[in-house]
Amino acid sequence: MAQIDRNRLQLILDNTPDGITVQRPDGSLLYANAAAAEILGFDSPEELVNTPVAQIMTRFEILDEQGNPFPLTQLPSRIAMQGQRPKDILVCFRRLADDTLQWSAVGARPVFDGDGAVLFVVNTFRYVTDHIRALHAERETRLRAEEMERHLSFLAHSGEILAQSLNYDETLQRVAQLAVPDIADWCAVDICLDEVERVAVAHVDPAKVELAYELQRRLPPDPNAETGIYNVLRTGEPEIYHDLTELIELALQRIKNEEDRELLRQLDLRSVIIMPLKARNRVLGAITFAGAESGRRFTEKDLTLAEELARRAALAVDNARLYADAQRLNEQLEERVAHRTAALRQSNRRLQTKIEEVQAAEERLRRSEMQLAEAQRIAHLGSWEWSLQDNTFAWSEEMYRILGLASQSVRPSYDEFLARIHPEDRERVAQAVGAARERGIPFSLHHRLVVEDGSVRMVHAQGTVETDGQGAVLRIVGVSQDVTMQKEIEEELRRSEALYRTIADNLPNGAVFVVDKELRYRLARGPGLVNTSMTDWEGKTIWDAPASEWRESAIRRYRKALEGEASSEEVRGNDRVLSMQTVPLANAEGDIYASLTLMQDVTEHREAEETTRRLLELSRRLNGTLKIDRLLDTLAESAVQLTRADAGQVLLTPSDHLDDPTAAVAGNGTPGQSETTLRMPIVTINGEALGFLEVSKKSAKSPFTEMDQEKLAGLAQIASIALQNALSFERLRTVSQKVVSAQEEERRYLSRELHDSTGQLLMALKMNLSMVQTEVSEGSSELAEALEEVRELVDTIYDEIRAVSHALRPPSLDVTSVDEALSGLCEDHARLSGMAIEYIGCDTPELPENISLSLYRLLQEALTNVAKHAEASKVEVRLRLDENEIELSVHDDGVGFNVREELRGQQNRGVGLLGLRERFELLGGVLHIDSTPGNGTRVAGFFRGASTN
Repeated sequence: MAQIDRNRLQLILDNTPDGITVQRPDGSLLYANAAAAEILGFDSPEELVNTPVAQIMTRFEILDEQGNPFPLTQLPSRIAMQGQRPKDILVCFRRLADDTLQWSAVGARPVFDGDGAVLFVVNTFRYVTDHIRALHAERETRLRAEEMERHLSFLAHSGEILAQSLNYDETLQRVAQLAVPDIADWCAVDICLDEVERVAVAHVDPAKVELAYELQRRLPPDPNAETGIYNVLRTGEPEIYHDLTELIELALQRIKNEEDRELLRQLDLRSVIIMPLKARNRVLGAITFAGAESGRRFTEKDLTLAEELARRAALAVDNARLYADAQRLNEQLEERVAHRTAALRQSNRRLQTKIEEVQAAEERLRRSEMQLAEAQRIAHLGSWEWSLQDNTFAWSEEMYRILGLASQSVRPSYDEFLARIHPEDRERVAQAVGAARERGIPFSLHHRLVVEDGSVRMVHAQGTVETDGQGAVLRIVGVSQDVTMQKEIEEELRRSEALYRTIADNLPNGAVFVVDKELRYRLARGPGLVNTSMTDWEGKTIWDAPASEWRESAIRRYRKALEGEASSEEVRGNDRVLSMQTVPLANAEGDIYASLTLMQDVTEHREAEETTRRLLELSRRLNGTLKIDRLLDTLAESAVQLTRADAGQVLLTPSDHLDDPTAAVAGNGTPGQSETTLRMPIVTINGEALGFLEVSKKSAKSPFTEMDQEKLAGLAQIASIALQNALSFERLRTVSQKVVSAQEEERRYLSRELHDSTGQLLMALKMNLSMVQTEVSEGSSELAEALEEVRELVDTIYDEIRAVSHALRPPSLDVTSVDEALSGLCEDHARLSGMAIEYIGCDTPELPENISLSLYRLLQEALTNVAKHAEASKVEVRLRLDENEIELSVHDDGVGFNVREELRGQQNRGVGLLGLRERFELLGGVLHIDSTPGNGTRVAGFFRGASTN
């Protein structure tokens, strides 16, 4: 009978999946099953038993969980040899023959003789390689997702920083500082305008920045080199150097100056990416990222992040450059306006001087004869009279001045007057005067005078005729006005208007308006006029010009300027945004005579700013959700809004996560069935197509623009990152749920096998030992005592197997409610640990198996932690259930701990409360851990909306 049981036990041990060996106290093997031989790489158990342990160990290198060599003295078998009960450990066996890795959970238990000496040691090996690989794959997936999230956060932050300033120099410096130290140890920016110039350098150590400038001065790059900055500027293609060790050595050999070599060594360059700064199909410069003392080595993955940062930086630099150009043009315009204003003021000053002279002459004339007083009232000018009866002339004092003669210096006569008229005008004047003398026809004309010093004056002359009763001409009375200064002023004004016209014709996307006090357009000109018919406004008042939606705001601006108040505002209409700068125009005395308005069309600039802001806002919104349906709806709506389309859709192609195409539609209408359609693919950084964005317009009269295409391309880039995050999260969640389910299924199987098969065999062994003990008790007391020790050992093994079986899969959950299972677990822990555990439960319906198990594992882990670490005297366990939530909390009065540090330590081990938190989150639950040193610990897990079967 005993032989049959031994054979059965041998059959069980040979077929168990765990490796089992038995060692003597000297370390030699007494027994090994087939699984142990297979795990350790032997053809049979006999070969393994017959091989010395020292020779066995030469086949392997034993590593810990972090990949470091594991000390052999810490192996459970070595510790068990000393009579201790070691904990099970997880180690990796690396076979030296083929360099393969094999993970095993290793345990050992000593077996003692009657004197308490170690009789032998039972070693167990559990093959867990597949499980460890799954955990590593899960951790790698999580790390990739976290890295992608960091990159996206960095790019969003960089976009916000670059958009904060339009100062050219400040933007360039920010571009360099952004990359250090998140992307590189060194970052340099070179701009290519007329020539290549290094404008910004950044390093984690500011003291080293000057080293980079000094090296640039001493060893400038070769413009004709086939690699490097100049080649990137020529081709517009990036360059990456993963390892610069050999190139640096070659460079050191070529440099003859020891100071230059030492300077290159101090930079400590190890890896470099040179990325072109491209905006609007133009290479503006290059940005260089370098790894140095940190040991960073760039890969193709870094190239993608660098390219995205360079693209955003190039756009910011281009915007800053355009803004600087606009500022410079405005300054030049202001300088020209100021120069012309000064010239006009000088002309006005001269005119004022002349006017004062005329006023002084008029004051003298008022004290003269009545004839001169009448002439002053008529024109405030020189007067003359020709009496035809006696052929006499009379000139006023002002007339002498106009003719350039001293008062009473010559005798007035018609011939004297005619002699001073410009030769080209003399005949015309003589004809007008002759017509007045012979036919009584008055005249009014402009002519020139040549005065004594040879200068020419412009005169406006008017003559009236006096006749007798028969119509005979008695005399001719006239006035002459020196309008030379007025003509000069008018010419000056014409030149000023010519200047404004030149400015208007060359003002990009703008126009110039000059409006006088009567609100009459003196000038309306420029290539940026929204309505080309505005060029016909000149000479018309604002009310005579065709009505426009900006008339009222224009009247308000013009009147404010004519009152001396400058204004600046933006007006919108016809889908355009116009910037209006209105200032008053004044003469030398400060009298305002007109208003000047500079108009610029800033629609595209404002639209680009709005698009950038909306894309940044959208990027932040999309980062906050990982649900595919919500992402698609948001993307479809954003595509319609950004491009002003009538309809839009997002379509995802089938993938390993999506069995069927998934789509979202926004807008009014059916995408793809309109007159105008724009489609943009959504691709990953590796070129994998995820789907596409599509927008449509019902009418072909307003097709999509290049700006719409750029907006949709930017949205597609954001969509690619957000969708990859969401898909990665769904894959990770699915894999994690499968891993948890597989773990529980394996626990269920092991628990059943240990309890049903191994437990029954041990009970059979105990019964046989009892029978044998009865038969030999009378013959040999020593043998009876040995059998009694073996029977007690069988009881101990049975109790341990039963405890392990219950820990793997609590049988109470299969036959009782969650409340009863939790209550029983509390009673067992209280009995074994001696702690006071108060359980407050409630009636629970039948819950889903995964939720029941999660609550049971939470209580199991929490009570184990309390027993091991808390030093608590009291534990309160509470189960609460309402209509929408079930909660389990465990509260102890122990020493407490730092939650953040503990969870960070568990991240490296991948077990404990952190694993329970992930398990709860996978099932839609939440796990809270509240604890501080000295204040106890509370662990609570709950599920909302937990449905019952």
